[in-house]
Amino acid sequence: MKEATSQRDGHIPWRERAFVTKRETAEICARSLDWVQTQLGSGRLQAVQLAKGGPAVVTVESLLRLIDAAAVAPVPPPTGTRPFLVVDNA
Repeated sequence: MKEATSQRDGHIPWRERAFVTKRETAEICARSLDWVQTQLGSGRLQAVQLAKGGPAVVTVESLLRLIDAAAVAPVPPPTGTRPFLVVDNA
Protein backbone atom coordinates (compact mmCIF):
# COMPACT_ATOMS: atom_id res chain seq x y z
CA MET A 1 0.00 0.00 0.00
CA LYS A 2 2.89 2.34 0.76
CA GLU A 3 4.26 2.05 -2.78
CA ALA A 4 0.89 2.80 -4.33
CA THR A 5 0.54 5.93 -2.19
CA SER A 6 4.06 7.08 -3.06
CA GLN A 7 3.52 6.55 -6.77
CA ARG A 8 0.05 8.09 -6.77
CA ASP A 9 1.07 11.41 -5.20
CA GLY A 10 4.48 11.50 -6.91
CA HIS A 11 6.46 11.58 -3.66
CA ILE A 12 9.34 9.15 -3.22
CA PRO A 13 10.73 8.91 0.34
CA TRP A 14 14.32 10.17 0.42
CA ARG A 15 15.73 6.82 1.57
CA GLU A 16 14.39 5.20 -1.61
CA ARG A 17 16.07 7.72 -3.93
CA ALA A 18 19.59 7.68 -5.31
CA PHE A 19 20.15 11.42 -4.79
CA VAL A 20 18.83 14.34 -2.73
CA THR A 21 19.46 18.05 -3.09
CA LYS A 22 21.78 19.90 -0.73
CA ARG A 23 18.75 21.66 0.75
CA GLU A 24 16.99 18.32 1.36
CA THR A 25 20.18 17.01 2.97
CA ALA A 26 20.24 20.01 5.31
CA GLU A 27 16.57 19.44 6.23
CA ILE A 28 17.06 15.71 6.80
CA CYS A 29 20.02 16.38 9.12
CA ALA A 30 18.43 19.48 10.71
CA ARG A 31 21.51 21.47 9.76
CA SER A 32 22.38 24.46 7.59
CA LEU A 33 23.40 24.49 3.95
CA ASP A 34 26.84 25.67 5.10
CA TRP A 35 27.15 22.54 7.25
CA VAL A 36 26.25 20.36 4.26
CA GLN A 37 28.89 22.15 2.17
CA THR A 38 31.46 21.56 4.92
CA GLN A 39 30.61 17.84 4.99
CA LEU A 40 30.97 17.70 1.21
CA GLY A 41 34.34 19.46 1.39
CA SER A 42 35.62 17.08 4.06
CA GLY A 43 34.51 14.01 2.12
CA ARG A 44 31.94 12.90 4.70
CA LEU A 45 29.22 13.42 2.07
CA GLN A 46 29.54 12.76 -1.64
CA ALA A 47 27.88 14.71 -4.42
CA VAL A 48 27.64 14.24 -8.15
CA GLN A 49 26.65 16.50 -11.00
CA LEU A 50 24.08 14.67 -13.12
CA ALA A 51 24.00 17.15 -16.00
CA LYS A 52 26.69 19.45 -17.33
CA GLY A 53 26.15 22.82 -15.68
CA GLY A 54 23.49 21.40 -13.36
CA PRO A 55 23.49 21.50 -9.58
CA ALA A 56 25.41 18.94 -7.55
CA VAL A 57 23.22 16.46 -5.70
CA VAL A 58 24.14 14.40 -2.64
CA THR A 59 24.19 10.62 -2.86
CA VAL A 60 21.74 9.00 -0.47
CA GLU A 61 24.31 6.27 0.13
CA SER A 62 26.79 8.80 1.56
CA LEU A 63 24.03 10.50 3.57
CA LEU A 64 23.03 7.19 5.15
CA ARG A 65 26.69 6.44 6.00
CA LEU A 66 27.02 9.86 7.65
CA ILE A 67 23.84 9.37 9.68
CA ASP A 68 24.78 5.83 10.69
CA ALA A 69 28.23 6.99 11.82
CA ALA A 70 26.84 9.82 13.95
CA ALA A 71 27.49 9.37 17.62
CA VAL A 72 24.76 10.08 20.12
CA ALA A 73 25.92 12.66 22.65
CA PRO A 74 26.13 11.13 26.12
CA VAL A 75 23.82 12.53 28.78
CA PRO A 76 25.82 13.75 31.76
CA PRO A 77 24.96 12.10 35.09
CA PRO A 78 22.92 14.13 37.55
CA THR A 79 25.03 16.25 39.90
CA GLY A 80 22.63 16.25 42.84
CA THR A 81 22.01 19.98 42.61
CA ARG A 82 19.30 21.53 40.50
CA PRO A 83 20.24 24.48 38.32
CA PHE A 84 18.10 27.57 38.74
CA LEU A 85 17.58 30.70 36.69
CA VAL A 86 18.32 34.06 38.23
CA VAL A 87 16.65 37.05 36.63
CA ASP A 88 17.74 40.58 37.41
CA ASN A 89 14.98 42.99 36.40
CA ALA A 90 16.83 46.02 37.70
